[in-house]
This record gives sequence, structure tokens and C-alpha cells, in this order.
Amino acid sequence: MATLRFAKLHGTANDFIYVDARAGFPGDPAALAPRLCDRRRGIGADGLILLLPPSNGEADCRMAIYNADGSRPEMCGNGIRGLAKFVHDRGLSRAEPLRVETDAGVKTIRTHASGSGRVARVTVDMGRPVWEGRRIPVAADGEVVERPLEVDGRRWAVTCVSMGNPHCVVFVDDDVAGLALADLGPCFARHP
Repeated sequence: MATLRFAKLHGTANDFIYVDARAGFPGDPAALAPRLCDRRRGIGADGLILLLPPSNGEADCRMAIYNADGSRPEMCGNGIRGLAKFVHDRGLSRAEPLRVETDAGVKTIRTHASGSGRVARVTVDMGRPVWEGRRIPVAADGEVVERPLEVDGRRWAVTCVSMGNPHCVVFVDDDVAGLALADLGPCFARHP
């Protein structure tokens, strides 16, 4: 059985398992992510993030992210902020700004240290948002901004955008605590 050294960090309540995999990773990360991220039998996390060597000279390092189900998003803003803290606090790179290669391109990250020298705050240049439906991708032509969408028997105004992975934004006048978000979210995600 291989030993896996890891750190667990979170950003805005998204938690990730971080592994320095520059010298390799013990197994198939897509197959291991569901086991590692299992909150009852594993470490428990929203995803697995690997620190890898860059594939070219445009970046200081590379990030590979695996969702808890083993799928691969191009990018995660909270995940890359955690990666910057992971890298800087462990002295794995002192590059400032840190350039991280992702599946959505190279992202530039600036870290802001506390008095102790540890990273206290991270800012990321995520690049330009993608608003065009087919490029997000969603099943819609043109920009998807405040478009009406029937979901779960109710008409919603949705805005879709990608910053490396697709997002559906819904502004509501309701008390959010009264909405069944755990049920509604998958309805939006699987909407044809």
C-alpha cells in the first residue's frame, strides 16, 4: 500500500485534498478521487488537486483537479487559491506572482502574507468570462443572461457563465433558506 502525503484546505466552504505530485502519484487520480473524497470512508472533500510540474515555460507549476466523482473540470477558483497557499506555505515556489497552468489556461495568482509569513489572502486573475451558451457549454445560442428557464415547475431567470467550468447563476427574491437547494441544484444541472 502506497503512502499519500496530503494537505486539506478549503476556500469559501469548498474543501480539497492537495498532493504534491511533481515526482508522481500512486495510481490513477480519476479512480482514486472518489475514494479519497468520500466523506464517510475517505478523507472527505469536494475534490482532489494535484501539484504537477509545468508542461512548458509559461507557468511555474501545473494544477490538475478531480471532482469527488473523478471527473475533470478545467478550473476551480477556490481550488487554485488553495493551491497557491499550499505551494507558498510549504516553500515549494516563491514565484510572485505565481503562474499556474490549468486546463483553462495559465492563471496568475498573487499571495498576500500575514505577519507570520504564511499566506493569509490570495487573488487570482481568472481571465475573461465566457458568456456564449455553446462555449460554456449550455444548450442555448448567444449570451445566456437573465434567460427564462422552467425548472421544477417554476420559471427562473438564469445567467450562465464559465470561468473554466460552467456556472448557472439564479438571483431570487425568496428567502434562500426556504428553498430546497439540494434538490433544485441537480434539476438545473441536468436540465436539457
